[in-house]
Amino acid sequence: WLQYTAYNDTEGFDSFIGEMSVPDKPKHAPQILYLFPGLQNIDWIPKVDPEPTEANPFDIIQPVLQYPGGGFLSNSWAVKSWYVTVNAGALYSSPINVDEGDAIICNMTRTGPTSWFIGSKVKSTGQETNQKALLQLPES
Repeated sequence: WLQYTAYNDTEGFDSFIGEMSVPDKPKHAPQILYLFPGLQNIDWIPKVDPEPTEANPFDIIQPVLQYPGGGFLSNSWAVKSWYVTVNAGALYSSPINVDEGDAIICNMTRTGPTSWFIGSKVKSTGQETNQKALLQLPES
């Protein structure tokens, strides 16, 4: 993570909803750029902390703005909803192309004891792309 803010909640919560704006296209093409709010089950930062284990798995749910959005030859932003684990891989929704200045409503809502809805909705058009997640829990 290039920028990172952590908030540890011992009580737990049922949703995290916010809005992010699509920025201008990068002046110099990055290999790939991801911007996102996210919820993680443990406080872990790649390349800084030791790798998670099966006994202490890592999950993150996140609505993600991606540039380039449609692959390396694309010249646009796209949004997807992601569920990523270090141990089991990643699932993500179909991309929606978005324009600079678009507002994306980001929704991460608990739907059961370990299940979550991850939603990305373009505010101006109502288009959405969603993913569901069944999170791994650390062994007691």
